[in-house]
Amino acid sequence: MIYSEFIGMIKLVSGEEVIGSVLVCGEENGFIVETPFSIDETIIETPAGEMVKVDLRPWIKFSSEEIIFIEKDKTITVYEADERITKIYNKVKCLFANYTKSGPCTHPTKLIR
Repeated sequence: MIYSEFIGMIKLVSGEEVIGSVLVCGEENGFIVETPFSIDETIIETPAGEMVKVDLRPWIKFSSEEIIFIEKDKTITVYEADERITKIYNKVKCLFANYTKSGPCTHPTKLIR
């Protein structure tokens, strides 16, 4: 069986949420995730009302590996990310790749209504 790769969200039994390029591995009973980031959400008050501040941080902070395997029994659910978070992920992934090659850059934060 052939599976396609997609930008997906994985909710882990630990409560963490991870975003990355996901490939379902039926034979290995899990998921291959490339360039995973943890997701932190904060609700903030603005003059326009409540907004959600989304921060993405490298999930495996001190590893040289960019591809990891997550066992299926460690997950609650896996789903395709929506367009808004996919755009944020792609931007952060690009900035992170540049950071690891050439030094620090500003940490991107996005607000979603």
